[in-house]
Amino acid sequence: MHRGLQGMLFAAGLSAAFAAPAVMLGQRDQGQALIFPYYSVNAGNTTLLTLSNNGDRGKVVQLRVAEGEIGETALVTNLYLAGRDSWSAAIARDGDRVVLLSDDASCVLPALAQAVPQQPGRRLQQLLVAGGPGAVERVAEGWVEAIEVASVVPNTSTDRALGNVVGEGSNCAVLAAAWTAPGGYWAGQPLRDLANPRGGLSGYTAVINVAAGTFFGATAVALDEFRVDPDDRPRGSIASVVRHFLPTVQQSLTLADTLSEPQGRSVSAQVFADNRRMELSYPLERAIDAVSAVLAASEVSTDFDTRGALGATTSLVQLFPTKRFYTNPALLPPGTTAPLPPFRAMYNARAPLSVIEREWVLISDREGKPLLDSGGPQFGGCEASAHHPATALAVVVPGDGAPDPLLGSRYHGNMATYCGPAPATTKDQAGLVTLKLGQPTFGNGPVALRPSREGQRLLGLPVVALRLINYVNTGAQQGVLANYSSALPLAAATQCVDGTGQPCVP
Repeated sequence: MHRGLQGMLFAAGLSAAFAAPAVMLGQRDQGQALIFPYYSVNAGNTTLLTLSNNGDRGKVVQLRVAEGEIGETALVTNLYLAGRDSWSAAIARDGDRVVLLSDDASCVLPALAQAVPQQPGRRLQQLLVAGGPGAVERVAEGWVEAIEVASVVPNTSTDRALGNVVGEGSNCAVLAAAWTAPGGYWAGQPLRDLANPRGGLSGYTAVINVAAGTFFGATAVALDEFRVDPDDRPRGSIASVVRHFLPTVQQSLTLADTLSEPQGRSVSAQVFADNRRMELSYPLERAIDAVSAVLAASEVSTDFDTRGALGATTSLVQLFPTKRFYTNPALLPPGTTAPLPPFRAMYNARAPLSVIEREWVLISDREGKPLLDSGGPQFGGCEASAHHPATALAVVVPGDGAPDPLLGSRYHGNMATYCGPAPATTKDQAGLVTLKLGQPTFGNGPVALRPSREGQRLLGLPVVALRLINYVNTGAQQGVLANYSSALPLAAATQCVDGTGQPCVP
């Protein structure tokens, strides 16, 4: 082979191998950041969380519990995990408060504050947000985020304290002392023994009701390449994007802290839109747009079942984990009075449930026949909409009835199709439901994210959506009442438009 051609091919190979990273959905449910899409302690439920480090290196992971109204921090702490370590906890009611409790031996700093009498090793921490009416109800439902802060350099003092050295158990007191001034090494050198994140986190959540016999289990949504440096080769060689500190409610890592190129002050997102893979870039001050792009959906769809003969109930959990950065006045530039795209309603702390969002909805039976009373068009000619409170979390049920009694959600919404005065759906049906998240409403333009640096906009909303369905079997055997529960992600599709509103050119 000609030496010049050989050199060009080698250079092209290097370019492909070291392409600029971009935040994206994690492959096989692993990544650097996790979104546990739903927890609830309402209606007698308790929620179990499990987070796993699937790599050999130790990790520092920041865990944030977010309440469902707008995503304010109800609890935040650092987890220090050894290689192949898993950490588990539960979110539960404890009298008139909501708590996170755990008896896991992995190190937690700041530590969970309260020991549980007669239960050695178990500790708990109350979930709290700013006071006022409904503060306890706010933290009764929400979601959880976990972001990898750093990987731990092997064979260091921190690595040994994690128990990541053969023959040595974990010693959380060493890590606590490391933050204690003046002698603690992290008090003066918070990056000591640490390197950039390497990924490999996975997680699982389950909303469990022991008395009712229901179990809604779901995998956490993983974001990979969340905080990376293209000069970090191999990954975890330097500490250029590590932000290691003891978090507080006022200061913690969030989904807005994604980073792709520290030197270029930009963030890239790898998305799949219009049946093709795309890469979009955003300025660092709009880093949250990159995460929103990865989660954006123009429509989501799933099957539903509300047939009374089967004891069937269906709820659609819609989580908008980045919404607070677009609608909460406390996080917007001073003087901002309108929400930033793609959201349409500003958060109002005094009356958060009084403002209602609308989404267009398609409902068909299992053969694809529209479920409409009048036989009119399925979309466009009829008012086909889903209504839910303008909050970061919404739990929508088919029909226009009461909340699902298995969840008892405060953030309840409903869906119904109207062609004239009569509701087009009944509660005793099964089929397919599609929520159109990018459709114009009330004469407004299409719902779309802010443009990328390339001038492209994704239609729809950044959403994580689950379908929770339960069947009751009264005839399992004599004297036995059986429940069959599942929680599955909704299918999603995304569209892209350019500055003129036309489809993005391939």
